[in-house]
Amino acid sequence: MFGLLVAAVPLLAHHHAVQAEFDYDKEMTLTGTLERVEWVNPHAFFFLAVAGENGDVTTWSVATVGPSGLRRVGLSRPGFFEVGKTYTLGTYQALDGTDFAWLRDVTLPDGRVVTVWSGKDGR
Repeated sequence: MFGLLVAAVPLLAHHHAVQAEFDYDKEMTLTGTLERVEWVNPHAFFFLAVAGENGDVTTWSVATVGPSGLRRVGLSRPGFFEVGKTYTLGTYQALDGTDFAWLRDVTLPDGRVVTVWSGKDGR
């Protein structure tokens, strides 16, 4: 019985509805230096160093679809994103107000914009 309870904990921690963790009414644009990308399932993560108005730098963790979803929209595996380059991420902020967001679109250093998540309906 204990083993079943322990195995269920990760399931409870993972929300499948984006709106369960992120606020569609809090759209944000984050521009900063890419620190790293984690190509993991079920969601990939971007870590972006963003300078605030006062000059303080905050590293934002931005979740997105999994690696296969990124490939479907034309964003291929490691090497595609360059650490140290400037990226602009269109996001929805986490409900808890932390430095965590969900990726809507990414503007690449060459100016191309790629939509990853097209809105509230998730299409």
